[in-house]
Amino acid sequence: MSALTEQEIFSLMAQELKLGAECCDKLAMSPKQGPLFDALRKHLKTIEGCCRQAAHWREDTRWLPVGIEMEKAHQFARRWIVEHYSRKMFTLLAAKMRELHKIAVDLRDKAPPKLGLILPELQADPTPRNAHILMPPKPKRLKSGLIVPGTVH
Repeated sequence: MSALTEQEIFSLMAQELKLGAECCDKLAMSPKQGPLFDALRKHLKTIEGCCRQAAHWREDTRWLPVGIEMEKAHQFARRWIVEHYSRKMFTLLAAKMRELHKIAVDLRDKAPPKLGLILPELQADPTPRNAHILMPPKPKRLKSGLIVPGTVH
């Protein structure tokens, strides 16, 4: 996926989101999971790549969380298959992918909040720490009136 235009990126993203949701619906019903899961993985990977390219093309990092959600969906789907979770989970994933499709269309068509590069919001430090400042020793005043650093003996 290199050298795609903006229109091609968004068209491919919409197509892959729909196909991924269809794969999830089929995984929820079919006992054959290998080929369907492989197809789902490819769709999720393509969507993630589209999100990265959309973020680069538009200079807008609001696309990156959508791509991160696709990677999380991939990890969840793998765990659901390996650990034999209920197939209903794939129906929920299909609904989530359809919801992400609506979010992506809205993000694509809505005007950006500002002109130029859109960076992620600055997050607060999750582990606030007290700042310890070491002050130099007090300066000494000699009999002559000269002030010297406190480290001089």
